Amino acid sequence: MNRMFIGTDIEGSTQLLVKYGDEAIDAIYEHQDVLRGLVLSHGGQPFNATGDGILASFLVSDHSKPLPCALAIQNFFKKSWPLTHLPLSIRVALHWGHARQRDGDYIGLAVNVTTRLLRVCRGGEIVVSPELLLRVPRPVDVQIVDRGFHVLKGIPTPQQVFSLSSDSLSTSRGTGVNVLVTS
Repeated sequence: MNRMFIGTDIEGSTQLLVKYGDEAIDAIYEHQDVLRGLVLSHGGQPFNATGDGILASFLVSDHSKPLPCALAIQNFFKKSWPLTHLPLSIRVALHWGHARQRDGDYIGLAVNVTTRLLRVCRGGEIVVSPELLLRVPRPVDVQIVDRGFHVLKGIPTPQQVFSLSSDSLSTSRGTGVNVLVTS
């Protein structure tokens, strides 16, 4: 079945765990609760925890929801994550494709591509495949810049990457968020 998938990851989570131990674990748990809430509030369904992130799916009929969800995730961690907490820099990847569901989990190339896309971006960025981008409405304040081709582990051909930027996510804690699109 074709679905839209979102994956997240904390940049530098291993270093946080080494340096802060249980405090980092508490921050990771809290961030996962926030992610689940944001995904659910945007019509998605979390289906897997990835240690320091989550994977979630969206129905194809909910095509208008994944990109606003990804933007809301970055917006929250840039503007609303309490300054008293450990600073977390979140990577977000979105992809559209085929995967099979069993017992609430998904397995398939689309899920693998979603997780591979996380390795292309840095914290504070969003990676979006063109397969998804062609199917979802794009906010008017998002600009695209060609970033060339990148190799995704296990994918036989290099994938073109585009960077998108959004002024709506600029904040006093940073200058904005870059959104990457990769084919």
